[in-house]
Order: sequence, then C-alpha cells, then structure tokens
Amino acid sequence: MANAHASLAEHSGATTLADIYLSQEADAESMKAELVRLQKALEQAQSEIQRTEKNLANAEFLSRAPEHVVEKIRQRNAKAQAEIQSLTQAISKLEKEPG
Repeated sequence: MANAHASLAEHSGATTLADIYLSQEADAESMKAELVRLQKALEQAQSEIQRTEKNLANAEFLSRAPEHVVEKIRQRNAKAQAEIQSLTQAISKLEKEPG
C-alpha cells in the first residue's frame, strides 16, 4: 500500500516542502543572475553616454563630422539614456523583490 501512495504522489504532481524550497532557491539564483545582467547592461549604457557626450561636446568634431554622423551619435545618446532609465527601474524592482 505504501508503494501505491508513493506512486500516486509521483503521478499526481504533489509537491513536497523540499520541492518548494528548491524552487524558491532556484528563483533566488535566477533573480541574482538577472540583477547581475541588468547591472552590466546599465554600465554599458552609462559608458555609451560618456562616449557620445564626449563627441557631442567636442566643437572640432562637430564642425568636421557630417551631419548624419552627428545625428547618429545623438540618437545613440538618446537610446542609451532611455536604456538607463528602463534598466534603473528594472534593477530597483528586482532589488525590492523578496528572496
């Protein structure tokens, strides 16, 4: 009869406390990994801001570069600023999550 209960539990999808704990631990690890990934992406976006702002602040560069090149740098800067805002919000949300 014990085998019947064990078999029933295996096939019914019953969850044990150990299963729940392992699931929560895996979720915590995946949240940590996601936080690291987001922080790395934030650093890259911040570096992009620094590069583009350096170019846009250089009067000689602006006077010599074709307008389409300058516009592309402005677009990269705007995109990086939007990414920073989005990434900052996502990081803040993840940091508030329990676990």
